[in-house]
Amino acid sequence: MRRQTTCSTIVVGLFLLVSGPLVAQERTLVIPTVFDEGRFIVTPVTIDDETIRLIADTAGGTVMFQETVDRLKLKATTYAVDSKLRVKLPALLHDSWIPGSLEPEGTLVVVPKKKQPRMVHLADNLDGMLGQSWFAGKSWVLDYPARRMTVYRKRVLRIPPGAKRLELGFLRDENGVRQVNFPRITITIDGVPHDMLLETGATGFISPQARQELGEERTGRRAISFIVQSVFDQWRKKHPDWRVVEDADLETNGPMIEVPKITIAGFDVAPVWFLVRKTANYHDFTSKWTDKRVDGSIGGNALRDLRLLLEYDKATAWVEKP
Repeated sequence: MRRQTTCSTIVVGLFLLVSGPLVAQERTLVIPTVFDEGRFIVTPVTIDDETIRLIADTAGGTVMFQETVDRLKLKATTYAVDSKLRVKLPALLHDSWIPGSLEPEGTLVVVPKKKQPRMVHLADNLDGMLGQSWFAGKSWVLDYPARRMTVYRKRVLRIPPGAKRLELGFLRDENGVRQVNFPRITITIDGVPHDMLLETGATGFISPQARQELGEERTGRRAISFIVQSVFDQWRKKHPDWRVVEDADLETNGPMIEVPKITIAGFDVAPVWFLVRKTANYHDFTSKWTDKRVDGSIGGNALRDLRLLLEYDKATAWVEKP
């Protein structure tokens, strides 16, 4: 039987010094996760030995599904601050504790899974999402090669010589006050800079016929990156040799394109698949929440070779390619 110690009794021994090149001179906490097709799924365990599966998405909301609230018999409350139904995480085993978010009292918004059109595929094996308000105000290392996710209690003090700086852009008001915490980064493709949403939870649903064409036996649900139709059209016209798979997206029946190489903070990742989205989805809607117009999202499939240190307070990322 597992020792039932709640998160209120965390001891110093929980906090580990991170090994590897990205090192902080502060104590840190390794987040309990499983690595699922290029995505970090956070897996805290309650004192009743119930595992909760929450996808870590830098560009998502911080939510728990109503179905999970019911399963765990949690009490949800409507908060006056925004009239949203919210729930607190239950007491957790001490070795699976996770930090709270910037939401009121660290709560998660309660939403019905079945009424979230995109969630039908994304969340059939999930209990919710830890999004931009959960990442905010902290420093993180997302180590994709090691498949490990770490949070720092304080900002990182020592940056390794080989790491390269990458600006994190955040929407601010006229006084420079940050409004939300959806991170924008700039990448380079074919010599052209593109502003993109950093979306660690970006998930694609690759159709069976596309997987057959690619000779794949892996699951269709996976980390993916997205690009707007207008940029896709430019790429296809300029590079007819770039591989395109039609009817690849189970969600939209749209195509996907294999970009031979992308560059993030001076590091090359090759190749990277992008699913196509309507231009207005990003240029008109998503860009309302970023400091510059974005052409799509960079997901875990484009980050697979990299170790990222995200310092939210400093609006800075440090990137390594181990």
